Amino acid sequence: MSITIELSPADVEFVQAQAAAGNVSIEEFSREAIMKAARNASYLAKLDRAFKQSIEKKCTPHELIEVD
Repeated sequence: MSITIELSPADVEFVQAQAAAGNVSIEEFSREAIMKAARNASYLAKLDRAFKQSIEKKCTPHELIEVD
C-alpha cells in the first residue's frame, strides 16, 4: 500500500532531521510514526469506552480488601 502526504518544506526538514537522529530512513521513520499514532488512537478509544461505561454505571464494582 502506498500513501502520499503533502508536507510543507519546514515539516520535511523536521522529518528528515528526526529520521537522521534515529539513524533510519525517512520512509521507516514515517511508517513507525504512523503506526505509533494508530496504536495510540486505539488505546485512547479503549480508555474513552471504559470511562463512558464507568459514568453510565455499566461496569462491575469491585471492593479492594487489604490483607496484612
